[in-house]
Amino acid sequence: MPIALEVVDAWFDGEKNLTCSMKWRVQRFETRTPRSIFECLVALSSGIVPNGLKFRVSCRPQYPNSFSFQLECNHPVNKSNLPIYRLELEPLRAHKNQPDAPGELSGLSIDRYVTHEHHFRDNVAPDRQMLNESSDKHARIVEDPPTNFDGAIAFLSVKLNIRNLTDIPRPRDQGVLL
Repeated sequence: MPIALEVVDAWFDGEKNLTCSMKWRVQRFETRTPRSIFECLVALSSGIVPNGLKFRVSCRPQYPNSFSFQLECNHPVNKSNLPIYRLELEPLRAHKNQPDAPGELSGLSIDRYVTHEHHFRDNVAPDRQMLNESSDKHARIVEDPPTNFDGAIAFLSVKLNIRNLTDIPRPRDQGVLL
């Protein structure tokens, strides 16, 4: 069952706070390089954490200026996460919007290393008014984008209305595995 757009609007626009200890962890893979991950539940100003609302940051140590920041919630049907908003800071891959993207976003190609955002409002069909699994397939280039971790956190603190987002520490340098 999809989530009603007015519910997601209220979560996105409302004042929020992170509700965890501010710690990073390393996620290791057998076939890929490790990532630094920060994950934290997000509470509305009422103190309620709706539908597993979470803020996640990931990065790879060998790319110190490439980060992915995402506000997400639990998928209403399966055990995956449903993106609400994602900022890709100097991403390692290009992005191509589908032809069904709204207006000027239709078919937009975004080169790698170009900071862009995936916003749920750009990914909801006007006739559906529901958030579903394709809530991040279209992106737009961020005008005057942040250029580093601290700038992105300051940008997102305002954009996402998360009051204590600036408390997130920078990820530690883990070196590059040879």
